[in-house]
Amino acid sequence: MKNSKLIEILSSFSNNEIFEFRKFMGDLFRNKDSASFKLFQLLEKSYPKFNEIDIQKKVLFKKIYKGESYNENKISKLMSELVKLVDQFIIERLSPVDLLNEKLILMRFYYNKNLTKIFESLKRDFRITRNKF
Repeated sequence: MKNSKLIEILSSFSNNEIFEFRKFMGDLFRNKDSASFKLFQLLEKSYPKFNEIDIQKKVLFKKIYKGESYNENKISKLMSELVKLVDQFIIERLSPVDLLNEKLILMRFYYNKNLTKIFESLKRDFRITRNKF
Protein backbone atom coordinates (compact mmCIF):
# COMPACT_ATOMS: atom_id res chain seq x y z
CA MET A 1 0.00 0.00 0.00
CA LYS A 2 2.98 2.29 0.55
CA ASN A 3 3.27 2.64 -3.23
CA SER A 4 -0.39 3.54 -3.72
CA LYS A 5 -1.41 6.80 -5.32
CA LEU A 6 -3.19 7.84 -2.12
CA ILE A 7 -0.14 7.39 0.09
CA GLU A 8 2.10 9.00 -2.49
CA ILE A 9 -0.09 12.12 -2.52
CA LEU A 10 -0.54 12.33 1.25
CA SER A 11 3.21 11.84 1.75
CA SER A 12 3.86 14.90 -0.35
CA PHE A 13 1.62 17.10 1.82
CA SER A 14 3.17 19.52 4.26
CA ASN A 15 1.99 19.55 7.89
CA ASN A 16 -0.16 22.57 7.05
CA GLU A 17 -1.71 20.84 4.04
CA ILE A 18 -2.57 17.79 6.16
CA PHE A 19 -4.14 20.12 8.74
CA GLU A 20 -6.13 21.91 6.01
CA PHE A 21 -7.23 18.58 4.50
CA ARG A 22 -8.42 17.42 7.94
CA LYS A 23 -10.51 20.59 8.19
CA PHE A 24 -11.82 20.03 4.66
CA MET A 25 -12.82 16.46 5.53
CA GLY A 26 -14.43 17.61 8.78
CA ASP A 27 -16.48 20.21 6.91
CA LEU A 28 -17.46 17.68 4.27
CA PHE A 29 -18.35 14.87 6.65
CA ARG A 30 -20.31 16.16 9.59
CA ASN A 31 -21.08 12.48 10.19
CA LYS A 32 -17.76 11.21 11.49
CA ASP A 33 -18.87 7.63 10.79
CA SER A 34 -18.12 8.05 7.10
CA ALA A 35 -15.75 5.34 5.85
CA SER A 36 -13.74 7.94 3.88
CA PHE A 37 -13.31 10.07 6.99
CA LYS A 38 -12.27 7.03 9.05
CA LEU A 39 -9.73 5.99 6.42
CA PHE A 40 -8.19 9.46 6.43
CA GLN A 41 -8.04 9.51 10.24
CA LEU A 42 -6.24 6.17 10.27
CA LEU A 43 -3.78 7.26 7.60
CA GLU A 44 -3.21 10.59 9.29
CA LYS A 45 -1.98 8.76 12.40
CA SER A 46 0.84 7.33 10.27
CA TYR A 47 1.70 10.62 8.58
CA PRO A 48 4.38 11.48 7.46
CA LYS A 49 6.24 8.14 7.50
CA PHE A 50 3.28 5.87 6.68
CA ASN A 51 4.71 2.78 8.32
CA GLU A 52 3.79 -0.21 6.13
CA ILE A 53 2.54 -2.24 9.10
CA ASP A 54 0.00 0.44 10.05
CA ILE A 55 -1.31 1.07 6.54
CA GLN A 56 -1.87 -2.45 5.25
CA LYS A 57 -5.19 -2.70 3.47
CA LYS A 58 -6.35 -5.60 5.64
CA VAL A 59 -5.51 -3.72 8.86
CA LEU A 60 -7.31 -0.59 7.70
CA PHE A 61 -10.31 -2.59 6.47
CA LYS A 62 -10.75 -4.30 9.86
CA LYS A 63 -10.66 -0.94 11.67
CA ILE A 64 -13.14 0.71 9.30
CA TYR A 65 -15.54 -2.18 8.68
CA LYS A 66 -15.58 -3.93 12.03
CA GLY A 67 -16.93 -7.46 11.85
CA GLU A 68 -16.94 -7.69 8.05
CA SER A 69 -14.84 -10.12 6.07
CA TYR A 70 -11.98 -8.51 4.17
CA ASN A 71 -12.98 -7.29 0.73
CA GLU A 72 -10.16 -6.07 -1.51
CA ASN A 73 -12.55 -4.31 -3.89
CA LYS A 74 -14.26 -2.43 -1.09
CA ILE A 75 -11.05 -1.04 0.42
CA SER A 76 -9.64 -0.22 -3.04
CA LYS A 77 -12.82 1.66 -3.92
CA LEU A 78 -12.63 3.53 -0.61
CA MET A 79 -9.03 4.51 -1.33
CA SER A 80 -10.08 5.77 -4.79
CA GLU A 81 -12.86 7.82 -3.20
CA LEU A 82 -10.34 9.39 -0.84
CA VAL A 83 -8.05 10.24 -3.78
CA LYS A 84 -11.00 12.01 -5.42
CA LEU A 85 -11.58 13.95 -2.21
CA VAL A 86 -7.90 14.91 -2.16
CA ASP A 87 -8.26 16.11 -5.75
CA GLN A 88 -11.31 18.14 -4.78
CA PHE A 89 -9.40 19.62 -1.83
CA ILE A 90 -6.49 20.59 -4.06
CA ILE A 91 -8.80 22.30 -6.53
CA GLU A 92 -10.85 24.11 -3.90
CA ARG A 93 -8.27 25.00 -1.27
CA LEU A 94 -4.91 25.03 -2.95
CA SER A 95 -5.88 26.52 -6.31
CA PRO A 96 -8.04 29.53 -5.46
CA VAL A 97 -7.49 31.23 -8.82
CA ASP A 98 -8.85 28.24 -10.71
CA LEU A 99 -11.84 28.01 -8.40
CA LEU A 100 -12.60 31.71 -8.88
CA ASN A 101 -12.31 31.30 -12.66
CA GLU A 102 -14.77 28.40 -12.59
CA LYS A 103 -17.23 30.51 -10.61
CA LEU A 104 -16.82 33.41 -13.04
CA ILE A 105 -17.54 31.14 -15.99
CA LEU A 106 -20.71 29.91 -14.32
CA MET A 107 -21.76 33.45 -13.43
CA ARG A 108 -21.25 34.60 -17.03
CA PHE A 109 -23.30 31.70 -18.36
CA TYR A 110 -26.25 32.33 -16.03
CA TYR A 111 -26.08 36.10 -16.59
CA ASN A 112 -26.20 35.64 -20.38
CA LYS A 113 -29.17 33.28 -20.01
CA ASN A 114 -31.03 35.83 -17.83
CA LEU A 115 -31.16 33.38 -14.95
CA THR A 116 -30.96 36.19 -12.43
CA LYS A 117 -31.68 34.23 -9.24
CA ILE A 118 -28.96 31.69 -9.97
CA PHE A 119 -26.57 34.43 -11.07
CA GLU A 120 -27.14 36.43 -7.86
CA SER A 121 -26.63 33.33 -5.74
CA LEU A 122 -23.32 32.60 -7.48
CA LYS A 123 -22.31 36.24 -7.16
CA ARG A 124 -22.78 36.09 -3.38
CA ASP A 125 -20.85 32.82 -3.24
CA PHE A 126 -18.11 34.35 -5.40
CA ARG A 127 -17.70 37.27 -3.01
CA ILE A 128 -17.45 34.92 -0.02
CA THR A 129 -14.92 32.71 -1.82
CA ARG A 130 -12.87 35.68 -3.00
CA ASN A 131 -12.71 37.07 0.54
CA LYS A 132 -11.23 33.79 1.80
CA PHE A 133 -8.18 34.41 -0.34
